[in-house]
Amino acid sequence: MNPEDMKSAWRDTTRSLSSESKGIKTADDMRHGTPLTSLERLQKRYRLFAIAGMTACPTSLIFLNQRIFPHNNGIWLAIAFAVYFITCFTMDWWLYYGIGSIDCVRMSVREVSEKAMFYRKRHLQFVMILIPFALILFGWLAYVNSGDIYLLAGMATGAFFGLAIGLYHLSQFLRDYKNIE
Repeated sequence: MNPEDMKSAWRDTTRSLSSESKGIKTADDMRHGTPLTSLERLQKRYRLFAIAGMTACPTSLIFLNQRIFPHNNGIWLAIAFAVYFITCFTMDWWLYYGIGSIDCVRMSVREVSEKAMFYRKRHLQFVMILIPFALILFGWLAYVNSGDIYLLAGMATGAFFGLAIGLYHLSQFLRDYKNIE
């Protein structure tokens, strides 16, 4: 290969690298409708779930309303639901920062894959902690209000739709993790 061909090849490589670096998304790109990567989608979802957990925490104060829940368990239900939502917030926020620590540019493929598998495993472990916690709260609330057929029907309907929505979001999380690995 002569020197002119080498210079031309080097220029082509530089042009190729600069065009590929334009593919790296910045915060401005994400705001302008550029498709998100799996890591960005995961991080966005964890942030939204963390915010939802923290904003749901004050709703546990409804159990203190004696007209809606005329029993002595209101304070304990309020505390239990607040603890549940704070736990959800903490887990999702931790996963949000963990996924945000994955840097595909500076890390090797093996490191990215290992971290993604680690956070996927933690996500599933957190789900296995939160589901029994939610079932206990659900059962406790059903037991305390066993005489109110309308509340129980509303709880059953909410449980059905909550389960469907939860399974959908879990499948979306797992799909994004699979795309990373």
